[in-house]
Amino acid sequence: MTEIPAGRQALTIAIERGAVGAEQATKSGVRSLPEAGLGQTREDLALAAGSKALAAAGIEGSDVGLVIYSWTLDTNTDWKIAQRLSRQLGATHAVAVGLRQLCNGGAAGLHFAAAQLLTEPRLRHALVLTADALGPDAGRFWLMDEVGAAMGDAGTGLLLSRGGGALAVLSIASAARSDQEAWLPQNDRVPEISAGGDESQSVSAVIFVRRHGVRAAVDAALVDADLDPRDPDVAVVALPRLANDVTGALTDGMVRGRRPRRIVHLAEEGHLFAGDLTANVEHLLQHEMLAPGERALIINIGAGFTVTCVVVQAPGAPGGGKEGT
Repeated sequence: MTEIPAGRQALTIAIERGAVGAEQATKSGVRSLPEAGLGQTREDLALAAGSKALAAAGIEGSDVGLVIYSWTLDTNTDWKIAQRLSRQLGATHAVAVGLRQLCNGGAAGLHFAAAQLLTEPRLRHALVLTADALGPDAGRFWLMDEVGAAMGDAGTGLLLSRGGGALAVLSIASAARSDQEAWLPQNDRVPEISAGGDESQSVSAVIFVRRHGVRAAVDAALVDADLDPRDPDVAVVALPRLANDVTGALTDGMVRGRRPRRIVHLAEEGHLFAGDLTANVEHLLQHEMLAPGERALIINIGAGFTVTCVVVQAPGAPGGGKEGT
């Protein structure tokens, strides 16, 4: 579940402030971004999203045994915020963990929570939260040069349960190229693209390396879900909410064989920091994009460079029947 602030930062304002150029604005496909109100914190957004996730599942906070909170921004991080969120949600006996893996943090939290559910039989429910809030005075929503993203304030909450839910998780796989860390901005500065030499060759080399990471995670997730990566039976593919050119460069051609019925790429709604994966799951459910028994592949990407892919399946058998037990 997501908690999206009511406020919006319009693209026209960003252009006036010099935060984004006209050419970049055209490429982004974004007209406005969710913006936290004055005094509205990421803690507020995380609590609201977590409460929605619990209510939607009919689960009390006291039934949750693990809470993972992920964030992206350096904004006066409170060292005990994960524990405070857990307490405020009523999960007073839950193990609370703060997790930071940039924009892949929510996906990594899902991966860790699933592993915990598989290895600890007493754990019944795990809650994964994300939230970041730049607020109305921030000028760094539009990171088109640095990471190819227009950042939107938001909180998300995803509940994993051993007994099943709205979607079944068939597999989760991650891959990384931590050598790509050197390409990230240092101290709020954008690094040089190449230390001498042809810039376009340097960019092409980086994309090539990162595509290998995406391919590794996609194929591993498909194989672990008992699907043939050369011709996987997935009805929907959901992509990270990055700019069109960046998403295309990293993900085009990753799903081979038969074409999915639907490609979901919601860049126009803003890149929700660590919350893209949960927001995409919510979109699948709200729009009833999967028929009984159909599968979706969700691809999530974080700078640094990490990729997590998840295969989910709608309950029931194709044609409206029920799966056997």
